[in-house]
Amino acid sequence: MLFFSLFFMFVIGAIAFVAVVASLFTPVPFFPFIFPLLFAAVTLAGLLAAPHIRRCTTLSDLTPRQTFASPRTSWLYIIIVPAVFLLLFAPGIQFGYHGLFHSAYVYEILRGLPPENVTLPGYPANDYWPYHVYLALLSRLLDAPPPFVSALSNIFILGMCLLWSSALWKLLAGPAASSALDVLFPLLGANLFYLPNLFLARQFLLPAVWQPDPRLDFSLVRFINFNGFSLGILFFLAAFFTALKILREGETRRDASLLIFLGGSALLFHATTGVYLFAALIPCLIVTRLLDRSRPLPSASFLTQNGFALVGWLLLSGLFLLPAALFLLRSAAAMEVKTTLELFSPRDMTSIFVMIYPAIPFFILAATRAWKEKQTILLFPAVLALWGFLLALFVRLPDGNEYKFIYLSSIAFLMVALMGMKDFASRFTNGGRAVLIIAVTALVANTLVGTWTMYDVYSRRHNVRVTYHGAHVTLDRPDFAPFAWIRENTPPETVILQPLTSKDWNYGYFSERLPYVVAGHIYNEGIPAAAARIAQVNRLYDPAVPIAERIAVVEAVRLSLNRPIAVLYSADPAFRSAMELRFGVMGEALGDQTYIFLLDAP
Repeated sequence: MLFFSLFFMFVIGAIAFVAVVASLFTPVPFFPFIFPLLFAAVTLAGLLAAPHIRRCTTLSDLTPRQTFASPRTSWLYIIIVPAVFLLLFAPGIQFGYHGLFHSAYVYEILRGLPPENVTLPGYPANDYWPYHVYLALLSRLLDAPPPFVSALSNIFILGMCLLWSSALWKLLAGPAASSALDVLFPLLGANLFYLPNLFLARQFLLPAVWQPDPRLDFSLVRFINFNGFSLGILFFLAAFFTALKILREGETRRDASLLIFLGGSALLFHATTGVYLFAALIPCLIVTRLLDRSRPLPSASFLTQNGFALVGWLLLSGLFLLPAALFLLRSAAAMEVKTTLELFSPRDMTSIFVMIYPAIPFFILAATRAWKEKQTILLFPAVLALWGFLLALFVRLPDGNEYKFIYLSSIAFLMVALMGMKDFASRFTNGGRAVLIIAVTALVANTLVGTWTMYDVYSRRHNVRVTYHGAHVTLDRPDFAPFAWIRENTPPETVILQPLTSKDWNYGYFSERLPYVVAGHIYNEGIPAAAARIAQVNRLYDPAVPIAERIAVVEAVRLSLNRPIAVLYSADPAFRSAMELRFGVMGEALGDQTYIFLLDAP
């Protein structure tokens, strides 16, 4: 099963790599491009993954039976069933907070590569769009809409993450079958007392700068929301496992190349995770290996004998990482909010504390024993957890995305803490049993209550009946009608000119057409054209502005885009007459409230 999971990561990594390389040179239509790409990706993945078959048939060769049918605590897996059920049958959960934004990228990629910035048409994408290539492939093959294929992907990825979590525990604790608590606790045990933490924060009236990041409420949401972090977690767990295997079995070019591949793929699919692998996991692996005195360090003769192979491997790794590096640099340069160093982050400090404080004593117990007994295999995740927390404290990512560093570090932290809990339970039978019972009870309550809370929030946010027709999405609410009409009556390259709306709830995305500008979005902040477009839209829909000036705004937009536009406007006979006089179009009346004016490219 782990080999199958590894093969899956090779396949989507190869797809993303070829897609990014192709997009660097010339626009590529997605439909004729995807099938030879799929064939090439599977072939390449098979060649790259083949050397790992033998390794994956020993300690790490886990089956679902070994992972999900382990004794005593197998019933714990029930806590993830409601989330899986909701992902399959609740569209509000499938959309999440970012579903429309990410759906827009999938629809763009189905038209061709590379996609443009869905918040600012006409400018290159600066989001991690290779993840959307993967979703577009699923959407094309299954003839299903992006929110639904994202939900299917998250369920699949969650299952693979459980397998890798089990494999990690086997490397840490030995080949004995791991229990469900061992598998679930590292992935879902962070912020174990989320609801009491929330209550205490309100009681003490903490200032905003000290309040923990609300995105770290409960861990299962990482596998439910519509974004690429779930895939990033999968790459992190595979890289974590590979690093532990290097520490246990010694360095090989095969494992080193696999580690670099996983890091590069994580950069493509979820940049924050990729940065974490190269800024935290790999440096911690090197430091821990230098501290390991049980095996000698690689000798000069070894390096000399393998010099050409090492140089070749480094060159190939550099070529693989180059497209990802170019993409990230171009994306970072286009954004106003930059990655910066900061002296101290109170919010991240509080976030780290609430994520880990129940497990701190047991982490200290296990880490101390690992240091005294020179247990490198356990010392590495302890060092990784602390290093990752320091990164979150002193590095500020755009939109506060360093909170993802905190979650990834918490996985390593909780693995070490769980070792300490088991050690404590073996020394103090009654007290240890009580600790484990409290941990299991809190894990169950936190996950189930968090799942219900998330469902309640999402269902109220997306309180609408949804219909899927192939890859299309239709919302049964009056204000979606203009966008449904636009989808049926305009070419895909049409841009919608409309009043400014919420950055995460823009119906233009589900009409498979892009809005002229989305206000307040991190992926267009700082781009001068975004501010200029926002000013244009505000003037267009300001009734105090003379009609002649509003018509001039429409003309300026049409000329600047040089593509068809659809202008949404509230019922205004004077404006409608002026549009007919200037462009020769009366506008389509939808009910008594809205006109739609379709203008061809100049």
